[in-house]
Amino acid sequence: MDRRYYEIQTGQTFSSDEAAARHLMSRTRGEDFSLNPLFEPEWLLAGLSTPAEKLGVAYLLDDAAGTSCGPVDDRFPVGAEGPLSQLRSLQTDDSTAAIRAAVVENARRFAEERAWLAPVGAKRSTATDPAIAGPRAVTVVIPTSLEASDLTERLSDLAAQTHGDWKAVVVGDVDSARDVVAGSGLAVDRFTFVAADGDPSRILAAALAQVASGPVGFLVAGSRWAPSVLLDGVTRCSGTSFAWFSAGVSEHNSDLVAWSANDLGPVALRERGIDTSLAAVVVEAELVAEIGGMDTDLGGAEDFDLLIRLLSSGRGVRAGRGVRHTFPERPVRPRSTADPRVWEKVVVSKHLIDWEALEVGLPKRVAGRISVCMPTYEDWSMTRRAVAAVLDSSPDGDVEVVIVDNGSRRSVSSILTALYEDEDRVRVVRSPRNHNFSTGSNLAFAQSSGEFAIFLNNDTVVAPGSLAALRDRLSEAPDVVGVQPLLLYPDGTVQTAGTFFNGERIMPWHFLASHPRSDAYAAGVRRFSAVTAAALMMRASDVVQLRGFDPEFQNGLEDVDLCLRGNLLRDDAHFETVLESTVFHHESKSVGRMNSSVLNRGLFDLRWRGRYPASDLPRYTAAGLQALHTTAGTPQAFRLLRTSHPVVVRPPRMVPDGPSAGRPSLRWAIKVDSVFDETTWGVESTDPLVDEIRSVLQQHGQEVVVDQRGTHYRTSDYLDDATVTIQGSVAVSPQPGATSFLWTVGDPVRISPDEAHSYDLVVADGDVGRTAAVPATQSVLTRTGSVADDVTVMLDKAIEIVSSRRGPVA
Repeated sequence: MDRRYYEIQTGQTFSSDEAAARHLMSRTRGEDFSLNPLFEPEWLLAGLSTPAEKLGVAYLLDDAAGTSCGPVDDRFPVGAEGPLSQLRSLQTDDSTAAIRAAVVENARRFAEERAWLAPVGAKRSTATDPAIAGPRAVTVVIPTSLEASDLTERLSDLAAQTHGDWKAVVVGDVDSARDVVAGSGLAVDRFTFVAADGDPSRILAAALAQVASGPVGFLVAGSRWAPSVLLDGVTRCSGTSFAWFSAGVSEHNSDLVAWSANDLGPVALRERGIDTSLAAVVVEAELVAEIGGMDTDLGGAEDFDLLIRLLSSGRGVRAGRGVRHTFPERPVRPRSTADPRVWEKVVVSKHLIDWEALEVGLPKRVAGRISVCMPTYEDWSMTRRAVAAVLDSSPDGDVEVVIVDNGSRRSVSSILTALYEDEDRVRVVRSPRNHNFSTGSNLAFAQSSGEFAIFLNNDTVVAPGSLAALRDRLSEAPDVVGVQPLLLYPDGTVQTAGTFFNGERIMPWHFLASHPRSDAYAAGVRRFSAVTAAALMMRASDVVQLRGFDPEFQNGLEDVDLCLRGNLLRDDAHFETVLESTVFHHESKSVGRMNSSVLNRGLFDLRWRGRYPASDLPRYTAAGLQALHTTAGTPQAFRLLRTSHPVVVRPPRMVPDGPSAGRPSLRWAIKVDSVFDETTWGVESTDPLVDEIRSVLQQHGQEVVVDQRGTHYRTSDYLDDATVTIQGSVAVSPQPGATSFLWTVGDPVRISPDEAHSYDLVVADGDVGRTAAVPATQSVLTRTGSVADDVTVMLDKAIEIVSSRRGPVA
């Protein structure tokens, strides 16, 4: 037990190690604590071969346990006395001192973050600061609201103020507001009315333009003031300080949290997010002007941004009490760009990433170095695999990896810290909150130092030499803004060979998704308007010029938006897929994942309407296919966009020359029993029989793909005219509508009657061609001993069946 480490995590103090241990044993299973910087329960449990429920003290003393106490096991194997013995050794080994210190520091930061991000029902701050100035005139900015009752209530609070030396600026829809003010009983001549429309930031900027000097307060929609607020505000406000009131924040009339300036600095406020209100501030108008005034490009988060800049100004903060703010009803997730939570991400990114400084620092970047920018959330296992593949793929190259831990739980953050503390090529950057892919990737880039940057998902595995191939293409082609590898699913089929478009209001899609990778190689399509950021390499200078990914997009279409902006950088600018580079992506195969967010689709269409790239449908011909049109789904709420997917077919064609000249050229899929192995990096088959069947078919002008187990039923198999299943340990159901052949291996008695009946032709040895499992009515081809002759018979049979089903090929 490392008592100090445990105290940092819990925020408590214990009289002895035993007291700390008893506290740990009394915790519920979901609580995330560890007894020692080098012991991580999550790591240990991940290595168990038995259910976690069976883990007990005896396990920790078992030398046959097969796993270790924490993520330093590669250097310190489990000893004869089990994981606890290993932990004792690690505790006294000087080489782990830096790791222990880093993990402890990470725990300290995590505890600090937890205090910032206090949950619902957090303790209210009651501290106040004394007055530093006498009463004086103050201007109150009052934006109008959609509900007259809200404005009436705010004016009632203004009338109740004990400090009466005020004037007000009402801004927004002033026609209706005049009537409300007239009915409030307040003197109308104390009000200035400023008509303004647009987003809230422009409305507030219009009001501030009316205030030249002196203190100013903000009685915004949804806010209520206690009678003492104005007096407390003006007496705590000066040229060197401003007043910040402890504000109860609620939503739907339910308390969420209370915060005050005593609890928050600019970083803490940034990470807490948008549950803040300008109603809590009284500040000198001169200070607002000095820090740049209201940023009118922030949609609905202008108050959040201004408060962060006030806290960053270096001025003193004088605390008070008496403000409450209620947010309007809103859905769980933003549904349009009018939702302030969309703009919150923009504000956070603005204060996290200093693009101007990055631009100044471009000459200091290391020439030729590849910086891998990898955000991760709540994961260390896939991240560890991805980082290992990157480092292994470039043993002699100058590569660095910047991991952004995007608000993960303590155990994940601790494991990542311990894994890479002593790895010079890897840096772990902690972010207190999950700022989504856009800002997480930008933050990783901001911490990088290479001439080239690749944005890489943490669920990828990079093939050897792939990063160098991407860098080499960028180095030789200045018109290429960015490149992606051929991305494959774990089963070896294509995840994306690039991004295709089909004109206005149609969301882009992955080219050749779920096709055999041989289709991508055969097509040879390399140039695209956009590629995917699952593995996107660019020059650092271009990333800086484009200001990275736009944080308005929330985990969808930010990569396409970045690429379309990149196409505007210079003449003939474009993106490419480098087919010589391969990356496996363990992404879900769910259709439409790219455009799953209604908000992202609407934002993308709003930004790029009238400027969508031209249709890529004609380019399917390079793959021997034809895209007839696109399907359309149900309209979505925001901008009434409909999801769409291309309808792709393989047109009939004739063999131009060779032994089968003038006959139909069919598409054949050979189904093999082997399981795809990522470590083979794309080798489809090592079976001589499969290679010979494929070779013979190709000599006859046929198109051939190979499907390993796991891809026997890929979604693109409807394009296949004929299938040849090599008998294996798993039965394969043939593709409906395709001519099907079963090539037996060994004794065909292992074939069930149902399986045999499902094929158009069974290829078998003569002496076993008729068995109880292969009925007399089944068409059987007795092997001749020549694979070429047998394949030629299959070809004749396939052409005959296809012609009878579809009619003769023109």
